Amino acid sequence: MLVRNSKGQFVKKEVAAPKMIDILSQCSEKTVFNVIKDLDPIIHQDGRVEKDRFTLNRFDQEGNNLDQNRVWQTVGPKFHCLQAKDLLKTFQDYLPVHFSSDELQDIQVKEFSAFDSTCLSWEIHFPRLAEDLVLANLTTKSRFVLQLSTGFGTIKTTIVSKILDLVCTNGMMIQSPKTVLGGKHYEATNLNLLGHSIDLFLLNAKHEFNVAMKKIRSEVDVIVDDQLINKILKNAGFGDTAKKESRKSKSGLSRTGDLIKEQARLESLTRTGTGEVTLYDLNSALTFWSSHQKLVALKETEKDHQSQSTYEKQVKVSEIQNSDLWLSLLPNDVRNELAEIA
Repeated sequence: MLVRNSKGQFVKKEVAAPKMIDILSQCSEKTVFNVIKDLDPIIHQDGRVEKDRFTLNRFDQEGNNLDQNRVWQTVGPKFHCLQAKDLLKTFQDYLPVHFSSDELQDIQVKEFSAFDSTCLSWEIHFPRLAEDLVLANLTTKSRFVLQLSTGFGTIKTTIVSKILDLVCTNGMMIQSPKTVLGGKHYEATNLNLLGHSIDLFLLNAKHEFNVAMKKIRSEVDVIVDDQLINKILKNAGFGDTAKKESRKSKSGLSRTGDLIKEQARLESLTRTGTGEVTLYDLNSALTFWSSHQKLVALKETEKDHQSQSTYEKQVKVSEIQNSDLWLSLLPNDVRNELAEIA
């Protein structure tokens, strides 16, 4: 890097090397995938002979073939199934480029690979990137996590960055996938471009995380009164559908809508003590509703325990939080950044 000195001359400035981190020591490479050439050629029914036959096998760390009587897949000689050390070592090299030493402190690697698994997977957690916005007793901390997987089971490497939203004190979580990177196990595509791909992936993943957190911080500052809350919920389908005048609610909301509104008020009371509901409180209330089978005051039914019902609620909340009405309440710069990502 060239800079001007006091005399106006260009001189080379020494740039300090980024502080190295160690994530490999937190992992155990339980399975090693390897491509070996078979001695016997393949003779097809039409008489064609394939002399070069390669099979994908699994080995333990001592080099013993774990599946001697099983051919996982016949592959070409250039097929290269990425090992744990390939993927994690590249991440280890690039993380200091995109994250500060403070952000990388206490970084944790959690391994989810079974010994007999055909697919190895890990999660890299960044505790120093956690967000806790004056949180009270009910909800919402966020965690930044990288999820990695490679192995024979998927025939490719997949890397996902996501935000883990810790919804409530009982450990309920919702994850929001963001950037996704995938690639096949071929030297020409994955090995040669692995570093470049991960470099761009981390740059984009961190940007999207920062935009998401910026959106949440701005929601903390947006006050929503009863009328606006009712409008948001009615537009989302939580309006009162009772036909008899005597059964209609005062708010004009359905019972579920009233419960979500009451949950938002509780969020505000525990967070600030004012009871003045912010867009963030409503966000948390909707997240709480979508991640639990039922709100406390709802009658328990068999339908409440169907996972499909929970999934549909999470999709509905995502649509609400990306609606024109919701986004119109956010600052212009946040809306523009969200639009760029979309």
